[in-house]
Amino acid sequence: MKKKKTLAIFISIALAAIAIGFYIRGNQEFAPDFHDQCFSLQYLEEKRLSGTLILMPQNTSDKITSKWHSTDSLFLDLKTGKTRLVDEENPTGQFSISPDGKSLSYIRLNGEQRTLVILDARHREKTLMLSADMLPSGWLNNKQFLLWQKRDAPSLPQTLLLDINTMQIQIILPDEKDAIPYDYRLFWDNLWGNYEIYSPGMKYVLRLKDLPPEDRDKDTKDESFFAKLELSEIGSSSEIRLQGIIQAGDKIIWKQDESGFFWTHNIFTFDRFNLGTKDAKVRFITKNGNAVWELSMAKYLPEYLPQIAIDEVALSPNEQQLAIHARKLVEGVISSEIRLLLLDMLSGDIYSTCLTPDFYSPAWSPNSRYVVLTTTAYTNPDTHMGEGRQVVIVDVYTQQFYEIKDGYVSFGWLDW
Repeated sequence: MKKKKTLAIFISIALAAIAIGFYIRGNQEFAPDFHDQCFSLQYLEEKRLSGTLILMPQNTSDKITSKWHSTDSLFLDLKTGKTRLVDEENPTGQFSISPDGKSLSYIRLNGEQRTLVILDARHREKTLMLSADMLPSGWLNNKQFLLWQKRDAPSLPQTLLLDINTMQIQIILPDEKDAIPYDYRLFWDNLWGNYEIYSPGMKYVLRLKDLPPEDRDKDTKDESFFAKLELSEIGSSSEIRLQGIIQAGDKIIWKQDESGFFWTHNIFTFDRFNLGTKDAKVRFITKNGNAVWELSMAKYLPEYLPQIAIDEVALSPNEQQLAIHARKLVEGVISSEIRLLLLDMLSGDIYSTCLTPDFYSPAWSPNSRYVVLTTTAYTNPDTHMGEGRQVVIVDVYTQQFYEIKDGYVSFGWLDW
């Protein structure tokens, strides 16, 4: 028994040392080992899966009421293969899953009325009626949900912090100092909505601010494309911990322990009407504002140069892996040349899955082993006619993938 305990302690120390090796890099480039190997298709019957997928019919369905809501949204039980409607009467959409995979939020439509629904694993629901100026933002942590509420111009939107146990709302007023100019606000509203990004425990905040003219990219004609990103501790009079330049299309994902955040950054070269990129990077920034490592997409996908971009990124529940959706641009226009890159930050490996044709919306399984995503399927591969959607699951360990359901789009994986 003593030997087993000693071995367990040794393994824990070894894993911690590996993790430190990849995180303590002080502004260094992160260079994981690249594995350009195509994942193989296998039959689902050969694999036991658990949990529940959220599915919505593809846009060709006449039951889609808008891009984001459907009367045919489904729960798919992966263990039994059975499906059931999310709501038997009303359109539903805008799904979001809590970090632990135990709770689901979505919007239910009933005429002009929008209702935020919070659902747990036993299908017990709590609801909040939304006014026209309220929009859902997403889960802050497993117990709190964020919304933002527009205010009269030129004021910034205010944040609404919803406690899902009591369904009580706390209003958080924004910091209006050096705000992004109102003339630029419509553009940023469409991409960000809120201008303050809080850490899961509400200890730190990232604020989007106006970028002084001297800090703007002189090669970029559209000034509204950039903003200043500031990191500070909430309620502290200490100095700002980070000042960087953020661009429209960048994405921020905080770690649940608030030790830092991931920042995807497309390096644009032109204005938004003539878009181009020369590289796309993923960075990890600590809570103190230090850039620990930076991963360049151009290094691993040189065939996508001179224009490459990151569309989406998803962090696994164990926070050790990233699914990165990288795409080639052709003269500023998105193309069908894309890759799903899987980065293991613990081992220092990065995999290119070679999944084709187009895919999107990667989301991790609760156990961090699988990635569910939606691919574009063609009924006629020679002519690319009859475009449809297909939900597939990628096994990160075995480098295999499984076809799940045709004609649907995936919106996440619940631990139910």
